[in-house]
Amino acid sequence: TLWAWGNNQQGALGQNNITLYSSPVQVGSDTTWSKSHAQGYKSSLAVKTDGTLWSWGYNTSGQTGVNGANPAVAKVSSPTQLPGTNWSNRIAGCGQGTAFAIKTS
Repeated sequence: TLWAWGNNQQGALGQNNITLYSSPVQVGSDTTWSKSHAQGYKSSLAVKTDGTLWSWGYNTSGQTGVNGANPAVAKVSSPTQLPGTNWSNRIAGCGQGTAFAIKTS
């Protein structure tokens, strides 16, 4: 299971809200998370054991990988699957407004 806590601006904790959490809350009900990575600015990436990549949080520069950027999709407040199923659990990194992930191919 995946757990998160802290400042939840723009939905960065994947709770489908913007409520601050001072103790851990489970992200969804899935039990197949493999690796997670908090991105540079209020957003996150995670990979499941089936090789799918998920993203959520602040999206003003398109850093969640969900088509659209500010103002069209300013936040993605719950985990959203990105295309493909061969993502490595080695998430490469991110910066403010960018994200990088590695495919197994």
